[in-house]
Amino acid sequence: MKTLKFLIPISVLIVLFAAGGLWLYGKDGKTPAQIASSVSQSAHEASTAREETPEAVIPASAPSIPAPVATPNLITVNTSTAVTVTVQLVDPTLIPGSVNLLRLGATGTQPTILGVMHDDGLNGDAKANDGIYTLRTTFNEHGTGQISLQVSAAFKGKLQRAISAYVLVTVGSTYKDPISGVSFTSPQFSVTTQATSSVSSSGLSDIDVQVLDPKAQEYISVIGLIVYSNPSKLSLAQWFSSNVDDDNILHNANVFQAQVINGHSALVFVGPVPSEYQDGPVAFAYMISPSGDRVVAITQGQEAQVSDYGYDPAMLLTQLLATFTF
Repeated sequence: MKTLKFLIPISVLIVLFAAGGLWLYGKDGKTPAQIASSVSQSAHEASTAREETPEAVIPASAPSIPAPVATPNLITVNTSTAVTVTVQLVDPTLIPGSVNLLRLGATGTQPTILGVMHDDGLNGDAKANDGIYTLRTTFNEHGTGQISLQVSAAFKGKLQRAISAYVLVTVGSTYKDPISGVSFTSPQFSVTTQATSSVSSSGLSDIDVQVLDPKAQEYISVIGLIVYSNPSKLSLAQWFSSNVDDDNILHNANVFQAQVINGHSALVFVGPVPSEYQDGPVAFAYMISPSGDRVVAITQGQEAQVSDYGYDPAMLLTQLLATFTF
């Protein structure tokens, strides 16, 4: 059986197209040329609308929060100690009353909210509304280690709270040097830490705060202290001139700044050391005992730095000096 094929002559197709055009003309009252122009105009308007439609706005991330500052950042185990934590926030979109101080727990656990920080001028002589948020909290830790603190805050138009970097407060144990008789709180780092002392070749004793190198499995010095005898009970400035700066090069260049640390007179390095000073390296700070019979010098170790373990060197070394008893 053959399949029938129906062929439509070209002339018939022309007639059908013409009829379609006439029908459209009759329906809308437009000529074919007008129809074509209308279609073109609609396409142009659609394209223009797409160009003028704004792209989806991607919400910006929450403003960053600087790492807070904890004072002191070295406390003694089994001793109730007030720590003041401050952070500066000047972003106008900050929501007042949303600034929380957090204590981080073990990995995988939720942080603990220690309290709400306020811009109320508690940081020294600062005035309220200076953008410095403060909270004082008391710690009484029953074991040595580290406390990690963090700040979170909410900002207008942001769904998620912003989180700061963390600051560490180290909980150390009291170390008493059997040679010089001085005592201080020895910091605790993230690895095994110990303090040792030996008879000094230039003073009374050399004290090392050491950390265990996990690769070499040996202890290396991270903080060094030398306790010097001052039998003539020279003032700190006189002792410094006689033993460290006999040409007054450091004094004249204001390399050290006189400070009082926990009631003790001290000279703290602010640098830099002039090139003409050729008497070797200097310590970070020198502090004299209340009776004037001993001077302690403190510096960082050569093999490890306190910054390697997340601490600000100047702040931690100053806080260590603040724990000294003679």
